[in-house]
Amino acid sequence: MRHSKTIELSEGRLATVQELRVKDARRLIANLTGVGLPDMLGDKFPEVVGLLGDCVQLPEGEDFDDFSLGDAKTIIDTFTEVNRDFFAMVGLEHLAPTPSNNSTSPVSA
Repeated sequence: MRHSKTIELSEGRLATVQELRVKDARRLIANLTGVGLPDMLGDKFPEVVGLLGDCVQLPEGEDFDDFSLGDAKTIIDTFTEVNRDFFAMVGLEHLAPTPSNNSTSPVSA
């Protein structure tokens, strides 16, 4: 069974991130050879999202390029968390955080 996580970016704006399948990993590797993983999770993430098929489902009618930086970071962090097995297989487990039950809500001043 694929790991999956639905996150609320703001009230009513839900995104779902699913674990990569073998075919998704192959497509990524074939299309992003020579691109460093930090680039894949940074500047090239919109391109990566296009290669993921159903692995990242954005809120309906929204495009990754129009997200706030906070929304983009939330999706990237969730992607690395859900796909920690993939990152471990390619020797990059340090990029994937271990899931936690701690609140990620902002702390007020």
